[in-house]
Formats: sequence, C-alpha cells, structure tokens
Amino acid sequence: GIGTKSSLTIIDNDVFEPCNFSRHFLGLNSIGLPKAEALKDELKRIAPFCEIKAIDESVYTSSVFSQNFDLIIDTTGEESLSMWLHEFLNDKETLVISTWVRGRGEAVEAFVRKNKNNGCHQCFRLSDSRIKYSGGEFPLRGSCGSVYVPFSISESLYASLLTMEIINKWLNGTLDSNFFRQNLNPIGEIEALKIEKEEKCTVCGTNYTME
Repeated sequence: GIGTKSSLTIIDNDVFEPCNFSRHFLGLNSIGLPKAEALKDELKRIAPFCEIKAIDESVYTSSVFSQNFDLIIDTTGEESLSMWLHEFLNDKETLVISTWVRGRGEAVEAFVRKNKNNGCHQCFRLSDSRIKYSGGEFPLRGSCGSVYVPFSISESLYASLLTMEIINKWLNGTLDSNFFRQNLNPIGEIEALKIEKEEKCTVCGTNYTME
C-alpha cells in the first residue's frame, strides 16, 4: 500500500485464492477477484469517505512510483522487494515500512527506511540484528493447490499491529528507531532498535551510485 495525505493506493497484481483466506482481510466472496480491486471495494464499504485507488500491476514495473508519496507499507514478506524499494527510492524522503513474519511465526519484525542517511534494508542485513534462520527447512503445507509455510492468523494480526504502532510513532514525531521486533512464543514486548547506516552498503553507502 502507498499513501499520501489525501489518498491510499493499493498495488497488487495477484488474484485472491482460497489458500489466502486464513491470512487475508478479504473473505471467501472475493475468490477469483484481483486482490487490489477487491480490497479497495471492501475498504470503501467500511470507510466510504476515503479516497482509495487500486492498481493491478507488478510493483517492479508499475509507473506509480514516478509520483511522490509520504508513506509506503510493504507487507509482501519478500526481502528482495524490500531491498529493491529502498534502492529505487534512495534519493527520496519517502518513509517505507517493511513488515514480515519471521520463520515459522516465532516473531514479527519491521524495518523502517526514512531516507538514505538513516540506513536501508541492506544495512539491516549487514547488522547483528538480523537473525538468520537456523532451524532446518521450513515445513511446507499444501492447501487448495498452493504450498506455503504454515503459521496461524494471529501472526498476521500481530504484524499489522506492529505496523500500526510504527505509523503512530511517525505521526506523533516519536519515530526514533528503525528496526522493531516482537517475539510471539511467548508473546513479548516490542523491541525498538536503531540500525546505523553502513558506509560499505551497496545501496545507500557513501560511494553509492545508482546505475
């Protein structure tokens, strides 16, 4: 999702399938519909006063990023996309919140990219705060023709709550940290850390030049 002061833009080129039901805001009545358009319609039903746009395109090829946005929320859980976003927006002041569920659902984490002077996702990867999974291969489960790493719907809800907490800090001018983690087994407090910019970072380092 991408937001400005007056509107929300949802970007997703995927179609809602039965296997998405347990982890998505949409219901079974949206099966077979484009996710972005179906989510826009549902949000408009709840909040008809909001300006919401839906774009059924790939993030990588969409022209929407030629516009200026205040906030981008990345909940894809794809680390490569988070890194691409940070590199693509390197010279912009757009706030980017990337939130994901770690491993089998043992924690939710989020990295916040403010600008190129405050570090990016690659800086996070180079830091000691990034926990590499070491518990063997993820268990895969087949469901409705799809294969995924199983974790309960509560993990997705905690990820959403963590994102909302970060947005509230940003709106209140108290967003001093750029990495947040909450362990879920057992449920713990939200940890807030400051990941420093790595000068050797290939994305936002001192010698960085975008080709």
